[in-house]
Amino acid sequence: MNKTISLYISLYSIALWIGFFGCINTGFFSGDLKGVKVSLNNYELFVIAIIYQFIIFLSFLIFLIVTRYKFTLGKYCVEIVNFKFSILLFFILIMHIAFVSYTGVGKVFGENTNIFSPIFSITAPSAIFFFYYLIVRENAGKIFFINVFLFVLLELLKGWSGFLLTVFIFEIYFYIKRNSSSRLLKIPFLFSITLPFILLLSGGFLYKHIYILKNDIRGISVVSDNLEYIDAVEMLSDRLTNFSTAAGVYSRYDSVVDIAKLQNEYAEIKGFFRPLVPNFIMENKSFSALNNSAMLAFFPDYRDDSSVDLGFVMYYYVLFESRVSDAFLSLFLSFFLCVVLSVIFKILSKNNQNINLLIFIMIFSLLYTSSNEMVFARGNIIILFYIPMLFLFGIARVKIKSVAIK
Repeated sequence: MNKTISLYISLYSIALWIGFFGCINTGFFSGDLKGVKVSLNNYELFVIAIIYQFIIFLSFLIFLIVTRYKFTLGKYCVEIVNFKFSILLFFILIMHIAFVSYTGVGKVFGENTNIFSPIFSITAPSAIFFFYYLIVRENAGKIFFINVFLFVLLELLKGWSGFLLTVFIFEIYFYIKRNSSSRLLKIPFLFSITLPFILLLSGGFLYKHIYILKNDIRGISVVSDNLEYIDAVEMLSDRLTNFSTAAGVYSRYDSVVDIAKLQNEYAEIKGFFRPLVPNFIMENKSFSALNNSAMLAFFPDYRDDSSVDLGFVMYYYVLFESRVSDAFLSLFLSFFLCVVLSVIFKILSKNNQNINLLIFIMIFSLLYTSSNEMVFARGNIIILFYIPMLFLFGIARVKIKSVAIK
């Protein structure tokens, strides 16, 4: 487990410092702020980089605290039937693929709507798939790999590609688990330096084609000949760091705060409910939460359906200055959901060690993105809608087991 997490942390850390040196060498921000001139001095950039490096390490510390505890139901436990789980997910994936293909609802930057959209929103397979993957992978049958293929197809049809890194990290984890005594895994600095650099450099070849494909699905034309290998590596690195965005927001802090003050007083809390509540109940969903409004300080015509990752420090630095009540409520909601979901994951999996990896990624995402809407409402919390379904179809069942609460 720790080797896999070391790889994950190192990958994001290396991308962070590539972004830092890129800002110094070119004088421009990268990623979402590509083309924006850097107005901070090198010392300020360095301090921001150090702070964000600390936040990356902090995610591991919080993970250790959260996962040191085991949660049970006393003399009861939840047992999941893997085959039934696979069958349910198979039909859900098929329905979602058909729905997206037929209606276009759910595609990135898509504006299509449908009367059945709320149903498909609260049954998004992405919420349950990674839990399913970690539970079933070690005893996988043919249907598991069919489901993986269908999930990849569905997410690509929507125009997403970030899930591929998570799947790859999972496979690295299971490879390490199966080959724990291998000499290869004992190479010094393999997971902290060597493998992360190999992944970044080799990933450029794959990311070039994925980038073209996902933008084509999004309706954005990218000419293959204009995208060099080094450009693909740079874009992949930019996807793995929020340094430029955080530093850019700090450089225009006053403007970002002023714009944030113009938004709805509880935009972050309302944003959390935006993907979960149907339009006929929540009629106004066009407001900008901080992960969107921050970009208006740079691009006044920035799309209202896009968002950026500000990171925990810059997110709350701006939010506490612009909307204090919203900041406190968001902070409490983040803590509450993180704890509750960690407990649920552990109870449903009978404290399966594999699930700890999902908990780490959730904690990391919370510190990296910080928006409850993006981390929870469009992701992990949807598992709560699946739990009744798991019991209804006999996939999850409560059994008596004499186990004391630890």
